[in-house]
Amino acid sequence: AGQTCAAGACQYGTGSDGPLVAATDQVIGTVRAGVAGVAGSTTVTLSNVAGVFAAGQSVLLHQTQAAVGPVGHYEYARVMAVSGMTLTLAAPLRSGYVSDATSHAQVLRVMEYTAVTINAEVTVTAPAWDGNSGGILVFDATGRVSVAGAIEATGLGFRGNRRTCAVTPTYRCMRGVAGESERGRGAAAIVANQSGGGGGGAGQDCASGGGGGHATPGEPGSAGSSAGACAEASPIPPGGGGGTA
Repeated sequence: AGQTCAAGACQYGTGSDGPLVAATDQVIGTVRAGVAGVAGSTTVTLSNVAGVFAAGQSVLLHQTQAAVGPVGHYEYARVMAVSGMTLTLAAPLRSGYVSDATSHAQVLRVMEYTAVTINAEVTVTAPAWDGNSGGILVFDATGRVSVAGAIEATGLGFRGNRRTCAVTPTYRCMRGVAGESERGRGAAAIVANQSGGGGGGAGQDCASGGGGGHATPGEPGSAGSSAGACAEASPIPPGGGGGTA
């Protein structure tokens, strides 16, 4: 899986899924699950499975969130066997992967194409991150990748947060919620949540931060233009923009 080289020539994947000719919008990476496994082991445990894993598939493991400790590491693997919620891999894991109340790792099938053609005005994208898996677009190709349309994952990574917008009164007596990031869901704060943007200050509606991407910052919460009865300042302070993951 991933890049393989022999006799001075390199290729990506086996080409076992044949060519992809995208004439209409497509979502790839739909076979996915939460995952947990120990470094050095050849087995991993699945949770919240979408789609069907099978022997012979190439997969990508990724530690997407962790409240503390390592996060963002990933590796390719080859599935040798599937038994219930357990995958047996061809080689031992180089890193450990944790999925629990505050950490989320995922595994997704990597399609192995011979060539990829994405026609004009066609978008190839990935499933959105749902708190367990998604938000990652990956495939291999042994041959040429030609993109006249787009490969797009904007808005499919870590989630933004927002409070329900009030109609009457037109302000909130609480701060907006920071966007989600590699360290988890955000809290009510104007400071950034790692890559997740900070929420807006108390006294306004709809000013929560945007979720950070896997490598891009979340948008900040907006500044209030007028003060409500419980505004913390005038003008109401905006949330801070997220940093890069």
